[in-house]
Amino acid sequence: SKVTSTFAAYGITGDYDSGAVPGALSRRCGTWIKNDILYFFGGFGRAGSGSDSRLNAMWGYDFAQNKFAYLAGTQATNDPGTWGTKGTPDVGNVASAREYVNTCLAPDGLLWLGFGFGYQSSGTTGQLNDLWTFNTDTLEWCWQFGDDGINQIPVVPGALHVGDPTNKPSSVQQGAFWDDGRMWTFGGFSYGIANGSSKRSGSTWKWDTNTFEWTVEGYTGLLADDGNTDLVKG
Repeated sequence: SKVTSTFAAYGITGDYDSGAVPGALSRRCGTWIKNDILYFFGGFGRAGSGSDSRLNAMWGYDFAQNKFAYLAGTQATNDPGTWGTKGTPDVGNVASAREYVNTCLAPDGLLWLGFGFGYQSSGTTGQLNDLWTFNTDTLEWCWQFGDDGINQIPVVPGALHVGDPTNKPSSVQQGAFWDDGRMWTFGGFSYGIANGSSKRSGSTWKWDTNTFEWTVEGYTGLLADDGNTDLVKG
């Protein structure tokens, strides 16, 4: 749209010919490109009405048709999600509303997302450390890993550069991330082991979408210039 701060028009779910258009968005929604479709989720913006806030709708944009479709999620703001059973996909599940989303596209075609600032399952806002998948064929969500609560500290029983199913990063927002079929994260505001509060982090983590393991790949030793220490070396 050429008009700023527009509201969303949802049209018919999954239909690229129903005139669907997302509302105005900011604060890093999650994005993926798969089979010439741009998928995007969450962010901070406008639903069908009301004021700007955090979203949890999944949209698709077909480059060839130059058309949008609303695919899944809620048509409202500030939704705490429907978490379901960890590891069990369901069309009734949906990740909670959030901004500053980290993403990756797995080799099997699943869309992975997690982290950010948003809603835990009980409806309180804070930093997140959860991981979800979205299946673009079945439109099923699955809560795969992490906590349904906010502001978690990391769990690192394993060694540096070694994947471990019990490794777990802290809740993070505004960190850098990149995707090579695995989800890599660096920095951002995260919760440290020593102080239990959110500070700038220099930690690098890698999530393997095949083995379902986190690996700590590196860290600076400091969370911020205030001297708070980060993770201990494995």
